[in-house]
Amino acid sequence: GGGRGIGAECAFAIAKAYGCKVALLGRTALDHGSESSASREIHATIVRLAAAGVIHQYVTCDVSDRAAVASAVKYIDQTLGVVTAVLHAAGNNIPQSTKNIDPKSLRDVLTPKTAGTVNLLSALSLNRVKTFITFGSIIGQTGMRGQAAYAFANDWMNVLMLCMNWNVKLE
Repeated sequence: GGGRGIGAECAFAIAKAYGCKVALLGRTALDHGSESSASREIHATIVRLAAAGVIHQYVTCDVSDRAAVASAVKYIDQTLGVVTAVLHAAGNNIPQSTKNIDPKSLRDVLTPKTAGTVNLLSALSLNRVKTFITFGSIIGQTGMRGQAAYAFANDWMNVLMLCMNWNVKLE
C-alpha cells in the first residue's frame, strides 16, 4: 500500500527529489495509539515526510472499493491539488497451494492489484495524469510455488498497463 513498504519509500524519494505533494492511500486506519506494526510503520512514514518538509496527506482507503477510491481522489484533488502521478503499490500476497485456493482467498489476493488498478484509473482525470506506475512482482513472470493467485494478479496488472493507450517505453 501507500503508507509503508516500497510505495512509501518511492513516494518519499520522489517528493524529496522533486518537491511534490504526496497523498498516501492505505487500508490501515491510522491510529496513533495502535500497537499494530502496520500503523506504526505508517506513522513513521508520516513523521519522515513532515520532517523533510513534504506536504502530505494519509487517507484510509481500500483501493478495491471503487466508491472509496473515487471519494479519496476527490478529497485529494480538493486538499492537495489535482492528482498528476500515481504509484500503485497495493498488494496482498497470501501464499497457498493451488488446490487450497477458494473464491474468497482468490479475491483477497487479486483485488488490490486488479480492481485497485481499475478503480484508480476510473477515479482519476486521466488527461491530467502524467505518470501511472504500478508495482508488480517478478512472480508474475516467473511464478513461485504457492503463488499462483499472486502471480496472476501481478501479471494481469502488467498486461493492463501495456494495453493502455499511453506512450509506453520499455527498456
